[in-house]
Amino acid sequence: MLHARRPLHPGGLHDALDEITEGVLRSRGHFWLASRPGLVMIWESAGGLSIGPVSGWLADVPDEHWNTVDDERRLAAAAVDWGSYYGDRHHHLAFVGIDLDPVRLHRTLTRCLLTDEELSRGEDAWRELPDPFARSYPVPTGSGAVWPEDQR
Repeated sequence: MLHARRPLHPGGLHDALDEITEGVLRSRGHFWLASRPGLVMIWESAGGLSIGPVSGWLADVPDEHWNTVDDERRLAAAAVDWGSYYGDRHHHLAFVGIDLDPVRLHRTLTRCLLTDEELSRGEDAWRELPDPFARSYPVPTGSGAVWPEDQR
């Protein structure tokens, strides 16, 4: 299982997919790529891996749109998932398999997180990272967030 706040490097994750899915029978969860800081990416596998954008993070919802967010989601994010730096952005991935080595899997996923140096460059630099997932899941127009009019 991976539960972390730091974003995943898109190239690092892509390059590690075979190693991550080796021996996995089923996995699911959500994650965020550094190159797409406004998008919640979904992860589903049961025989084959399926990933893609599913929604946006509350951290990117402009103040004038907060009243349109479901009350339950706002309360859950504030009580459980909200961090001072990343807001509600985080990864939560769970894996089930036969003879699966959870330590190896966790180490592999952790290696895919941005390094301290990459993290220090900031969100604008993260958006410029090569993103092999862009061919299958293009970033929406605008900032890549759910609220395209928000060009932060």
